[in-house]
Amino acid sequence: MHLLRALPLTLFGLWHASALAVQPGSPEVQLVVDLYKAFSWEALIESPAYAGRGFEELPRPTLERFLAPQLAASLVADNACKERTREVCKLNFKVLWASQDPDAHTLRVEQGKELNVVLVRYVYPSTNKEIQIKYDLVATSRGPRIKDIRYATGPSLAAILGQKP
Repeated sequence: MHLLRALPLTLFGLWHASALAVQPGSPEVQLVVDLYKAFSWEALIESPAYAGRGFEELPRPTLERFLAPQLAASLVADNACKERTREVCKLNFKVLWASQDPDAHTLRVEQGKELNVVLVRYVYPSTNKEIQIKYDLVATSRGPRIKDIRYATGPSLAAILGQKP
């Protein structure tokens, strides 16, 4: 009798474990997965002061774990401008969420059609609209790094920060 009760639970456990298994992806996809693992709190925790610094406010060495040096330098420069002037400089939104008010569910990270492009798709809960962000990556001596972030509308992150193509 105990065996019959345990069988459905065991089968559910096996199904659940396989459903959660992460399939190995390219180093480019893994970098973006790691980025969202580290900063998903930005869309989940309402009070960032308790969670830590936002992605845009990190020091350059930390940013360079994910970003190409030029993009990291541009983000640091924008943050320094914001601190110096106490005003918005070039960025007025959360770059990982394409929004001033980040929120997300059903987030997916996928390989793009080109090897150096990774797509992030998620649903913005209040509107039920799917958001898509494209990450352009470049090979570096430290592995792939993000050289630009392209949003569905408007200029890319590099363009907003004043980088030349």
